[in-house]
Amino acid sequence: MRRSGHACDRSHSGHSPGDLSICAAGSVRYSSAAMAPLRITLLLSALLTLAGGARAVDFKKDVRPILKAKCYGCHSEEAKKEKAGYVFDNLERFAGDIGPKGQIVPHDPERSNFLDLVTRDKDPMPPSGKERLSPAEIKVLRQWIEEGASLDGSGGGKPGGKSSGGLPTRQPEAPPAPLQDWTNTEGKTIKARYVRMSGEAVVIKTAENKSFKVPLAKLSPATQDQAKAAAAAEAKAAAP
Repeated sequence: MRRSGHACDRSHSGHSPGDLSICAAGSVRYSSAAMAPLRITLLLSALLTLAGGARAVDFKKDVRPILKAKCYGCHSEEAKKEKAGYVFDNLERFAGDIGPKGQIVPHDPERSNFLDLVTRDKDPMPPSGKERLSPAEIKVLRQWIEEGASLDGSGGGKPGGKSSGGLPTRQPEAPPAPLQDWTNTEGKTIKARYVRMSGEAVVIKTAENKSFKVPLAKLSPATQDQAKAAAAAEAKAAAP
């Protein structure tokens, strides 16, 4: 076989023309046509690696440090502050605010008032004068909610069962309750809508979209009855 310079001779032993060439240096050079399947295989492998490597957000490792740094100062038993009735360091209590009508709606960031509070410009949380959440921190919270807002890695709650395709079904939003007067034991009154009961407290929301979780014991007797009546009506409407 004659070789000259860098010219390559075709090898026909078991390969069709254009598959490979044997170069003067003794190396094997594949043609573009022969390399195409290999390129496709490598590309698919890379895509599968990327897809499999996407790590789910872990509450303890990823979310809790954000809450501790930016929220515990006003919403934790550790700081002995429970502004608007919310705490994030007691997971049992925090879990009560995660659900279809909670501050955090699993799988649905757009309906999660918590995410709205930390991203909006008007009356945001943390309040003016305190360090806001960074875009990276907001991205983590959003992904956590999208994945179900789990506190223990179990996959979180569901906003309303699952569709046949395995995706969470969006629960229809009920019409908002009417604005009513809510009076505490000190005689102070605000206008707000009933949202839901949370243990021995009632969650209400003002027309400005500010939420408060108020212990029933801190409400006037008439307002306690109002909260209980709203809860009873809600339970009756939800009954099959």
